Amino acid sequence: MPPRAKPKPIKASARRLPELPGEIWSLIIQRVDRCSELRGVRLASKQLCTIVDSQTTQLRIRLTPDSSRFWRARGLLKWPSCTSVTLVWDALEVRHADVGKYLSQPFARITLESRQHVSALTVEAKFYGRVYEEGAWSDYAERWEAASGDEPPSPQPVETFDEDTMHLPAKPLAALLRLLPGLHTVRLPPGTPFQHPHLDTYMVMSALQTLTHLRDLTLPSFDLAPDLTKLSGLQHLTHLVLQPLKEHDVEDYSSLEGMEPDVLQVEGVDGICSLQRLKHLELYSAAVDQIFDTDVREFLDELPALERLVVGGLATEMLDELDDDVEADEEFDRSNLDENYQLALDLSGGHITSIDLSYRGPHRHRSTTDVVSLGLVSYLARTLLLPHVRSAPAPRVKALSLRCEVTLGLTDAQGAWLAPLRELVERCEAVAVQGLDVTPREAMRRVTAAEVETLLRLFGKPQRLRLGNMTEMDRVRLRRRREPPSLECEPGTGCPARLPARLHGVQSQLAKAVQAVWDDRAGGSELQRLRGMMQAAGLGGGPGADRAWEYRRVTCRWQCMNIRDEDSDDDSDLD
Repeated sequence: MPPRAKPKPIKASARRLPELPGEIWSLIIQRVDRCSELRGVRLASKQLCTIVDSQTTQLRIRLTPDSSRFWRARGLLKWPSCTSVTLVWDALEVRHADVGKYLSQPFARITLESRQHVSALTVEAKFYGRVYEEGAWSDYAERWEAASGDEPPSPQPVETFDEDTMHLPAKPLAALLRLLPGLHTVRLPPGTPFQHPHLDTYMVMSALQTLTHLRDLTLPSFDLAPDLTKLSGLQHLTHLVLQPLKEHDVEDYSSLEGMEPDVLQVEGVDGICSLQRLKHLELYSAAVDQIFDTDVREFLDELPALERLVVGGLATEMLDELDDDVEADEEFDRSNLDENYQLALDLSGGHITSIDLSYRGPHRHRSTTDVVSLGLVSYLARTLLLPHVRSAPAPRVKALSLRCEVTLGLTDAQGAWLAPLRELVERCEAVAVQGLDVTPREAMRRVTAAEVETLLRLFGKPQRLRLGNMTEMDRVRLRRRREPPSLECEPGTGCPARLPARLHGVQSQLAKAVQAVWDDRAGGSELQRLRGMMQAAGLGGGPGADRAWEYRRVTCRWQCMNIRDEDSDDDSDLD
């Protein structure tokens, strides 16, 4: 048999990709981009580079002095299909005084027709307070460990940035917006208020006013809100976000301590309410006292087309209603939602259809004191939520979700606080609570077994429960995240079989014992097991309604005592 001829090697010039319609290449590139391999594919050959560039719709551009030559030569002509551009500014690489030269460079040398294709502009920024030499703090930690006497001197910053450098300069920003008349989305990074607020705000708002297709706008400061009246004529503006500078937006935020707060003023509320076509409004505070519940009430009353309202951080006037003997310094935080908590409302025809209160802060730095008082939730139900829920012909609220840890803080033993919250719950089709803390340590008062049972009958099972003299690290797992919360839900009635809870390694013996009672399905119904849990936690003997966990104030802290009868004066179990 004659030997087989070896195949001829394909020359590089012959390795041509198939001629495919642009729609097919666009689909291929989208699939490759999802696998984060697009950059490697683009560099594989000149033909692939040309194909990828011709189909690219989104660009992320880092503003650096080194790129100036490239942008002056070609600009966005290399990416003719690009419709969305993100500009990334690092204030350490490009100083505030110079960034204006680079903002418009990618667009300056292309025609108006090409610039009109860009419909979305996002600017990201990284700001700095103090800058230290690399490794300065790790060296300091080593010196601290080795020090046997006085504390070693702290590292000194090599550079300190002023708060006036922590925003986009107004004049070049306005020039950039005027270069892109086809924009329908503009997202600007959080920043400090402008140094010259009247002139700078006028320039930026005047430029935004020319964007007749603008639908989605994110502004960097509440300081700009009063001038939103200039945008009331924009027919398509339905989505607005205001987000001032937060701690995590700045490297070494401590340098900004004492900075004037960026507060949403009455004029700013009026400016937002002038945008009568708004359907989606998001406001994020960086500290307490930037957004008040009275502001939110006005948005609900004055924006008829609103479909979603999200507020991050909310100050209230609840403290003014509390008794004179309440210690204001302890209750101030409990009567407000800090910036890590987010209240989201869905609306239809001016009526609330969904309520979600959630924790959105960094979980790895989360404090055990990051909780929400049920007294505050009930106050918000009375003053903010129920007026937009119960009026006919309002539809029932689809869901009330408390995706955070709630406690009996700011509640009274007589139960008067519960009425507005009960009314709100009765207007909801579904209610879910993530964590419930009914310890007297958080309530700062006596907590009865009957009160605990009432709450669980009202809310259903929370995912986590803390009761009695359990510590802040203890918890009992009552249900999985997707398990229905209704209290009498049992295996065989549509609920999944309960699996034994995985306990945290530092759980106390009390928490483990109470968890075992709940996980024992032979212990009767869920209500019976709940009562068994309370007995295991100390509410044993005697009628349950007459038994309670007590509290006592010790060394400026509320500490919890085990169960005792109402006439008990035994202090032996004091924590």
